[in-house]
Amino acid sequence: MLVNPSKGLKGLIDVIYPNISTKNYNTIFFKTRTILASRNEKVDEINDIIMNQVKNESKIYYSADTKVAVTDENYDIDMLYTTEFLNSLTLPGLPTHKLELKVNTPIMLLKNLDQTNGLCNGTRLIVTRIGDRVIEAEIITGTNIGEKVIIPRIILTSSKSDLPFIIKRRQYPIKVAYAMTINKSQGQTLQHIGLCLQTPIFSHGQLYVALSRASSVHSLKVLLSNNHDIPYGFTRNIVYKDVLTDVLQQKSFQGSSQFHFFTLHICKLYSYISLFLKN
Repeated sequence: MLVNPSKGLKGLIDVIYPNISTKNYNTIFFKTRTILASRNEKVDEINDIIMNQVKNESKIYYSADTKVAVTDENYDIDMLYTTEFLNSLTLPGLPTHKLELKVNTPIMLLKNLDQTNGLCNGTRLIVTRIGDRVIEAEIITGTNIGEKVIIPRIILTSSKSDLPFIIKRRQYPIKVAYAMTINKSQGQTLQHIGLCLQTPIFSHGQLYVALSRASSVHSLKVLLSNNHDIPYGFTRNIVYKDVLTDVLQQKSFQGSSQFHFFTLHICKLYSYISLFLKN
C-alpha cells in the first residue's frame, strides 16, 4: 500500500501509529511496528514529530562531553572546539547530547551492555520509568522479552573522524526508536512497517533489507518522494554490478546503469525483488 505523498510524514505516521497523541499503547503494540528510513537525519525527524505528538510528561537528559586530542599539532584545541561545539555534534554510535524521554517511549540500545541478559546493541525496549540517575525499561526484542532492566549513564567514545580529537560522551546509550534506520532493522520481522523513501536509499541491498522486514505484503506501507523525475509508484534501487555481474549480463537486465527502477505496486514489488535476486 502506498501512502499518498501529499500527506507526507504525517500520513505515514498516522498509518503505523494511529491516534498516538491520544492513546496509551501497551508494549505489544510497539513490539510489532516501526518506521524505517535510509538515513539517521530522516529517522531523527520522524522520532521528533512523534515525540511531540505524545502527551506524556517528558524528561530531558543532557550529556557531559569531553575531548581527547589525537594529533600532536601545536594549537589550543580547547579554545577552537568549545563544549558547546561538542554538544552540537551528532556522531555515529553516540547518543545525542539532548535526550528527551517519556514513559512508554520505544528506545533502542546503541551499545552492548549485558549480552547474557539480552542488552545488546540494537535491542529495542519500552521506557517504563524515568528517574534522575537511571532509566527503567522493558525488553521487547531478542531472547529476554518482557524483562525489566535498569539502564545507567555510561561513557561512550566516538570513532576516529576528520576531527583532531575523539569525543567521550557520558549519556544513556539509547536513542528514541519510533523510527530506525534500515540497517538497524536487520534481523527483525514486524507486522506493521512504514517505509519512508522520501530520502532515497544509498547502498546495494538496502531496499531489499527494508522490504523483507515485513511479515506480509499487507503489513507494509510505503511513502515515496515527490520527485517528478521518477514516475509515481516507482523508486530507485541501487545495484552494484560487481556484486551481481552474472545477473546484469542476462538479457532482462542489460544496460550500463547501476540504477534500476522497480514498481512499488505492492503485489508486484516482492516478485521483482525476488526475481532480481534469484536470476
